[in-house]
Amino acid sequence: MKYKVFQNKDKINVVYFGGSITQQFCASEHSKCYAALSCEWLKEQFGRERVNYINKGVGGTTSIYGLLRLDRDVLESKPDLLFIEFAVNDTGFDSSLYVESIIRSLKKLDKIPYVVFLYTTNSTYTTPSETFEKIAEYYGIPQISLRDALKEELKGKNAKECGYLADDVHPADPGHRVFADTIIKCLSSIEYYKKPLLDKNPLNKDAFKLNLKFIPSTRVKASGYWKYGVISGLDVGDKEYAVTTQKGASLELEFEGNVVAVEHSINDKSGRYDIYLDGELQKQVNAFNENILGNQLAMDYYRFDLENGRHTIKVVTSQEDKQLMFFHFIVGNKY
Repeated sequence: MKYKVFQNKDKINVVYFGGSITQQFCASEHSKCYAALSCEWLKEQFGRERVNYINKGVGGTTSIYGLLRLDRDVLESKPDLLFIEFAVNDTGFDSSLYVESIIRSLKKLDKIPYVVFLYTTNSTYTTPSETFEKIAEYYGIPQISLRDALKEELKGKNAKECGYLADDVHPADPGHRVFADTIIKCLSSIEYYKKPLLDKNPLNKDAFKLNLKFIPSTRVKASGYWKYGVISGLDVGDKEYAVTTQKGASLELEFEGNVVAVEHSINDKSGRYDIYLDGELQKQVNAFNENILGNQLAMDYYRFDLENGRHTIKVVTSQEDKQLMFFHFIVGNKY
C-alpha cells in the first residue's frame, strides 16, 4: 500500500458488527461472505499474522440490540477497525439515538478505532440510509454504499432476479463478492481510515452509554418444567438456553438498574409468552415465525427508561405445546 496505518500494532483487530448480512446468512460458506472476503484482503495488506478477523453479526437484529451488546461483543475485542452494518434492519424506525449512542460509547476505549458505516440493500435498492448518513457526516465517519455499488453492477436490474441476492435482502455469493470488492476498493484509499470526532457535542442530547450484565436464562428463578442446554455457534457464540413447552411456566429475575431487555428465540415451533415488570403486564410476545426453521435470536422487549432501583422481570408462557426458548435477561444502567 502507498500509505501506512496501524503502525506499531502487533495485532490488528478488525470487527464486523451488524445483522444477518454480516453474519454470512445465504453465503454458501463463511469464507465467501463479504466480511471474510474483505478481511482476507486486509490480511494480505497488513500481514496475515497481524490481522485478527472478528465477526459479530447477529441475524434479525437492529442497532438497538447492537447498542445493548456493544461492550460485550465489540469493545471487549478492542477493535482497531470497526465496520457497522445495521441500515437494512433499522428500516422503518428512527434509530438515530441508538446509532449515535454506539458511536459515542467508543469513548470507553483507550484508543478509538477507525470506523466505517456500510449500507447494504434490498432487491430494488430502496433501503434508506439517511439516519446513518447524518451521523456519519457529523462525526466524520467514512461511508460505503454497497447498495449503490450493486445497483451500478447490475445497471439497476432487480438484484434477486439476477441471482446476486438470495432473497429480498440477503446476498448470495455473487452479491457478497460485489460487496467485498467495493469495500476493498475503498480501503485502498487513506480516506477510509478515519476515527470518529468524539469531542463534539452529541446531535441528540439523550445519547447514552450502558453498563450491562447478560444473565443466562439458566441462572434465574424458574417455575414449571424447563430444560437447559447450550446452542453452539449461534450468532456471536455459544448460548445457554432454557426451553419449555408447558403453558404457565415462568422465568423471573430481580435486578438493580434502569435498563432491561429479554432475548428469546423465534422459529416455526414457537408460541406466545407474556412479559411482566414489577408485577404489571408489559407485553404479549408471539415468537412464532413460519419462515424460520432454526433458533434465531430476537429481542421483542427492552426498556431504557426505568426508574433507578430494584425491579423484577418475569416471562410467563401462555400457549400449550409450543416451544419457548430464552437466552439472556439483559439488565443494568444507562448513563
